[in-house]
Amino acid sequence: MISVVVCSIDPVLSANLEANIANTIGVPYETIVIDNRTAKKCIGAVYNQGARSAQFPVICFLHEDVVFSTPNWGQKILQYFEANPLLGLIGLAGSKYKSRTHSGWYTGIPALDCANILHINRKGQEYRIVAQPTSGKTFERVVCIDGVFMCCRQEAWEQVLFNESPLDGFHLYDIDFSTRMSRTYETIVSFEIDVVHLTEGGSFDNHWLKYTFLWHRMQRQLNQLPLTLEGSNSPNRIYERKIAKTWLSVLMKSKVTMPYRIQWILKLHLIHLLSLLPDIAALLLYPFLKPLLNRVKKKP
Repeated sequence: MISVVVCSIDPVLSANLEANIANTIGVPYETIVIDNRTAKKCIGAVYNQGARSAQFPVICFLHEDVVFSTPNWGQKILQYFEANPLLGLIGLAGSKYKSRTHSGWYTGIPALDCANILHINRKGQEYRIVAQPTSGKTFERVVCIDGVFMCCRQEAWEQVLFNESPLDGFHLYDIDFSTRMSRTYETIVSFEIDVVHLTEGGSFDNHWLKYTFLWHRMQRQLNQLPLTLEGSNSPNRIYERKIAKTWLSVLMKSKVTMPYRIQWILKLHLIHLLSLLPDIAALLLYPFLKPLLNRVKKKP
């Protein structure tokens, strides 16, 4: 039995999701859809509110812009929890390593990233994010997950709760919740549940960076990063450099202003600066070169 909690800002999307869940979940369930258009609470507060009224022992926190393609996906969720009493949280995308480098869950390292989500971009084009470090496995254990789909035991949520302050917006709530969960319970990414995400996913802009800086500062004060499957350890220099390179590329084409670009660079570990100079230069120069590149593309 599963309680599904949704933070909604679009009644059409939430109605479509409820119909899709009814046709695919395959187990007794309830939906708790909280209209957040007027209150505009942070997503952590909405999720905690919904979870407090949940009747069932498993709670799924969902984005409203998803469509399930897998029949009886709820049965698979319950089977995971029944098979492993140490399991606290299930996602569809995540990583085995959360870096000290300021980043999202994605590392860009095939051995660490786990995902199975189909996205539809603004042009209506489909592309699947598939990352399966071990071929043939139905799930992988991770330390952090993406917030598009998060299923957990009710008692695990009660122990961890979503962070409503200072993470009082809509970013980093998932990394914060899943990393704290992973210190007490096991967290996995399942490859058995197919969903279509009707948007492109994360928007890595100034607002996202603001909360990324805030959350990493909180973790640094507690000396809790990096987080690996073995717990918090000394940072893996190879991983950290590769992750920095990955996010230099991500942020280069994102809507990030120059002060935030510089601030992100200044937070890099000194040991990585020299080897990443070309990538750093690209991050700084891209806003100036982009108009020129666009003009070149338009020429016949």
